[in-house]
Amino acid sequence: NNQIYLPFMAIYLQEKTKTKIEAISQLTPAAQLVFINFFKQNSRELAVACLAKKLQFSEMTTARALRQLVATGLFEIIKGSITNSNLLVTKIKDKKELFNKIEPYLINPVKNSFYIDKEEIKTNKDLFPSGVTYLSMFSMLGREELETWAFYGKSTDFKTATNELTDISKQAKIEIWKYNPKLVCLEGTNDSISVYLSLKNSTDARISKENK
Repeated sequence: NNQIYLPFMAIYLQEKTKTKIEAISQLTPAAQLVFINFFKQNSRELAVACLAKKLQFSEMTTARALRQLVATGLFEIIKGSITNSNLLVTKIKDKKELFNKIEPYLINPVKNSFYIDKEEIKTNKDLFPSGVTYLSMFSMLGREELETWAFYGKSTDFKTATNELTDISKQAKIEIWKYNPKLVCLEGTNDSISVYLSLKNSTDARISKENK
């Protein structure tokens, strides 16, 4: 019936539970950017720290985007053996199979569109060819007179922005994107995956054929 007092000993108890992964139907723009950057590399893993820096994401935005990708069941987060940093890893080896399985989660990058005078295209370095204008650069599809350009910003960034198409020879179509094309433009023009998604539901048979 003796008691021993040991002031130097302590026990720290903390309940830990796994983060609940909620089901998703579509990726957020941030998560889609992460996927596109991952998909375009030649490795099955990607350092999370480098990704956040490249996409200029906050820690919170990066964490949410990664959780969404994990929620698809196609990715997981592991600790890197060399750098000891988190790595985004895919469970699917074949890239075509990976894309086919994640495609239902991918979103149309286009938020809305309007028209501007063509003269403004020459002075804006943040415009990227999109729609049929982009598709015609890499296919047999002829270039349309009405040019289409992708832009990450607001309609107020253009002096001649209007919702009316009055002169097809003097105007161009501007698509406002949900994320910045500049962050995924590995080809130097625009992101082929994003343009494909923007034209995916086109009812024009010519576009559907070339978009594949």
